[in-house]
Amino acid sequence: MVEIRPVFGARYTLYIGESGWRWYAFGRYEVRGMDYTCADSSIVRQRMRLRIGTLVLLGSEGPKPGGMYAKADVELFLNVDGPPPERYNDGISFRVGLGYRFDRLWRLELMHTYEASRTTYLSGFDSESNIFRFRLRLVP
Repeated sequence: MVEIRPVFGARYTLYIGESGWRWYAFGRYEVRGMDYTCADSSIVRQRMRLRIGTLVLLGSEGPKPGGMYAKADVELFLNVDGPPPERYNDGISFRVGLGYRFDRLWRLELMHTYEASRTTYLSGFDSESNIFRFRLRLVP
């Protein structure tokens, strides 16, 4: 299967004084074009995503280079025009992790994601995934 997914979104961050706490909301609208190469068919679906979370600065370095942070969030998924048939589909995900800031642009993160999902159109969200991501991020 091949999936093409243009995304449009907006992010809002609330900084709480000098405490190092940040709350954020990240909304996205996706158009998911899925081409099932082995079945010779394709479908297009629309989906909304909303991620709400917090980021906490750790230690005395704070947001400066050499600083560490912890983050946690929850993401909800809504299929605008119905779920794709016979297709893996997310319902909700939870993420927690730690990050390190090398300089103004580069960060390193270790994230754990728990997802509740389904593997077919008719099944409930009874499938669970635990995903560990090690990411090097460029944040302009």
